[in-house]
Amino acid sequence: MDNSIIGRKKEIEKLDRILQSKKSEFLTMITTYGVEKNKYANLLVRNEVRMDDLFD
Repeated sequence: MDNSIIGRKKEIEKLDRILQSKKSEFLTMITTYGVEKNKYANLLVRNEVRMDDLFD
């Protein structure tokens, strides 16, 4: 797995531990054409907002 992907996942887990909240953090990507669907995106990205969503 790519080191940057592992790093992002660890950052999210660290934030969960620091906040000690019953709520969860989710990574949302705001992009022009969307996120490429692959195993890394499936691991990290919970939501995505595309340009079409904003200007429909």
